[in-house]
Amino acid sequence: MSSFYPEASSTLVSAYERQSFDLANAARAKLGMSPFAWDDRIAGTARKHSQDMAANDFFDHNNLQGASPFDRMKRDGIKIRAAAENIAAGQTSAIFAHHGWMNSEGHRKNLLSDIKRLGVGVAFGGSMSIYYTQNFYTP
Repeated sequence: MSSFYPEASSTLVSAYERQSFDLANAARAKLGMSPFAWDDRIAGTARKHSQDMAANDFFDHNNLQGASPFDRMKRDGIKIRAAAENIAAGQTSAIFAHHGWMNSEGHRKNLLSDIKRLGVGVAFGGSMSIYYTQNFYTP
């Protein structure tokens, strides 16, 4: 199946990433929780994972070399005390991805956790057309 999307500009990718981040913080605000802080380094880790899933046509928390989200964070020099990851694929907007996460107990728990920082990475391509990764961590 060819991708639903044309070649994505960096502006489009960034808009999807920021919308996912903003939706996470809106859900937290509704419950009186403090917002996540955006973290460029962890967003880079998340973006690379989404790009890897799109380029190599897989959907998993572990990459094809077996590296877990925590392995990838450490590889990128991110020191973590607590961390989590949400992934989604195929949803045509960040709103739909967020809706899916909020209706999944484990993903919702990550979004509403006491972890402090969040970075989101989005990539277009592959059989699912779009891949989302949210990486959460507390240094």
